[in-house]
Amino acid sequence: MEKKQLNHGINSYFHKKDKESADIVEAACEKCIPKIKEILGLPMPEKCSVYLATSYINFIFFIIPFPLVFIMAFILPLYYFRGRRVWQWAAGLCYSSEKKIIIGVKPLWLLEKSDKSLGEKIYVKIPELQNYLEHIICHEMAHAFCSFLKLPSWINEGMAMMTAEQYYGVATVKKETLQSLDPSAKESYFKKYPDLSGVKKKYFYRYVLGYWFVKYLLEKHPEFLREMLEKKEKQKTIKEKIASELDISLDDFYRELHQKLFKHFQTQADG
Repeated sequence: MEKKQLNHGINSYFHKKDKESADIVEAACEKCIPKIKEILGLPMPEKCSVYLATSYINFIFFIIPFPLVFIMAFILPLYYFRGRRVWQWAAGLCYSSEKKIIIGVKPLWLLEKSDKSLGEKIYVKIPELQNYLEHIICHEMAHAFCSFLKLPSWINEGMAMMTAEQYYGVATVKKETLQSLDPSAKESYFKKYPDLSGVKKKYFYRYVLGYWFVKYLLEKHPEFLREMLEKKEKQKTIKEKIASELDISLDDFYRELHQKLFKHFQTQADG
């Protein structure tokens, strides 16, 4: 295992054979971190590392402190099989605790052969693998910046996706994903993707709802979005504040939120 100290206090860990990927990671961190600071208005997180993980089990054992390895040997099966399914089509992961933040990303050779069936339904295609890895670093680094807020998972994903989009200055998410938020068209939308079910469908909603929600706040409620980034709050409190700000009910929160987002952006598209 190789270790390199990067700028901004980041440690990079990688295997010798993944030196090319490690160089891309280093360049991506150098480029995107100042911009992420500017976009989010948040400080660089402390004790942040990037690990080029070649498998999910390697990532798990990398983030576990050595004294806990033997304890984890007994409970790991409870988490491994669920996490392994996600790892098959996730390009990166961000683990955070009070003591450290570890970003796990796949090296180029593993990205190339990974399952892209979920990402292809959400993201505008990035043709060059090197650029794809840079995009992943930007996305996961945004997670690292926001980690202390403990936002609901769908908002957390939306923040990372919108940060990456602002960094690149071009749309990174397919416009057609908006149709999945339309109650009247949802069923027909998913008929196009019979493989999008179970865990994949859950994550699809997490990404898509988060993206359009944060995009909406940027356009219509930027001050409210800024307030969300200023301090950590309970997720129940966050939901209540969103309902109040957007004038939707808590009892039918997600259905009304879907409708509001769809109506706003569909009107833009039609106009």
